Amino acid sequence: MIDQSTEIKKMWDIFRVDPDMVLELRTLWPNGIEGGKPPRTEHFHLEEYYLAKAGQFTFENCALQLNDLGHTIYVMMTPIQHISRRERHV
Repeated sequence: MIDQSTEIKKMWDIFRVDPDMVLELRTLWPNGIEGGKPPRTEHFHLEEYYLAKAGQFTFENCALQLNDLGHTIYVMMTPIQHISRRERHV
């Protein structure tokens, strides 16, 4: 059986990670599975973590938890334009 926590770490070989990035995680509830839930989007602002690796770890854990609940997980390949939380509230 595939160890998902090992597999998810492989994505960092594909996706560039910079300390000021925003990582986006999207989920969909699979069709035909009872108990459907609406799509969900989570943003991880790496600037809010002491190290980008800590943000990656939080991202991985969130993805694994949502997957365990039955969600299908998607990761955005196109980098999100960085806007800090401070800038958004001005």
